Amino acid sequence: MAKEERVKYSYQYDSTARAYAQPAEPIRVPVPQEPKRKSKGALRPKVDVAFGTQMVVCGVVLFACSMIYVHNYSSLRAKQTQLNNLKIEKINVASQITSVEAQMTKKLDLDYIRERAAAELGMQNPLPYQIVYIDLEEKSYTTYNESK
Repeated sequence: MAKEERVKYSYQYDSTARAYAQPAEPIRVPVPQEPKRKSKGALRPKVDVAFGTQMVVCGVVLFACSMIYVHNYSSLRAKQTQLNNLKIEKINVASQITSVEAQMTKKLDLDYIRERAAAELGMQNPLPYQIVYIDLEEKSYTTYNESK
């Protein structure tokens, strides 16, 4: 058959429950009463006004910061556009300078000068009798980098 389970109890010997005396008066159980309401009309609006003021101030600060950010960003973009335009203008001026230098180099070439003088001005090389040679003394002109 089934085994019986033994439950072990732990007893404290020589212990008894204390004997309490009956109270003379019956114990009255307090009846729960509705708590007295404080005048929330005075407290609540102050809290609401303070919270509302804080929210308005935070909103104004947030709006001002966002407007400052947008203004700074737009001015930065405008400056970047101006900078890019100036870079493009610099490149154009540099290319114009290069083309002017090329034209000057071409016009300073002796062969170009001879061709232009002959074609446009009707000039020719001088004939031998038109050439005059002169002798200059050494003292009549300045010499550089010579030690005496």
